Amino acid sequence: MKIRYSFLTALFVSAIMFFISCDNPFSREWAAKIGSETITIKDLNRYYYVQNRMMENKETNEEIDKLAQDPMTSQMHQYLNKQFFLDSLINSKVVYAAAMDDSVIDKEELNTVIELSKYQTVMTYYLTKKLKNKIVVTEEEVNEYYTKYKSKLSKYTANEAIELCRKDLEQRKLYMEMNRYIEELKQKSGVNRDGFKEYMTKQGK
Repeated sequence: MKIRYSFLTALFVSAIMFFISCDNPFSREWAAKIGSETITIKDLNRYYYVQNRMMENKETNEEIDKLAQDPMTSQMHQYLNKQFFLDSLINSKVVYAAAMDDSVIDKEELNTVIELSKYQTVMTYYLTKKLKNKIVVTEEEVNEYYTKYKSKLSKYTANEAIELCRKDLEQRKLYMEMNRYIEELKQKSGVNRDGFKEYMTKQGK
């Protein structure tokens, strides 16, 4: 059982930060400056709450604030720490700027990466918002899951381990529901792959 922030999660986090457009760059309240660019407090909070509502499957900013105030939860989920989040946002922005300015980097390939990130980010955002209320995890399921993997969770307290099990079950169920819904959308959209089949035939594959 893998319970951790993966590299893909980090990419998703960076994509969320990038694709939420700036709103008021001239606000007097600012969190950080990167050269001539300003990250305002308003921008920081917007990035912070949108990402964390998605990552923590919550509806309101108040729920995120409550999670961030809980030492156990904030320790397990570093992006709830605003200082950590700001540092991560700054890292994403300086690396993005470097990539765009680096003449060695193939810009067509880089733009393709950005385009793919856009599709993947919007897909994750939409499916999570659309389907998360359909996901139900019972206490019986959590206890059974905890019993099954208890030996692998020995470094956590019982409460921490149970919460991890609950989140893992929620993610597994959400993933299955996402796949079901995507198949439903593809059927409604009339997806046709005949062109690809013809292409592969010509390639002798």
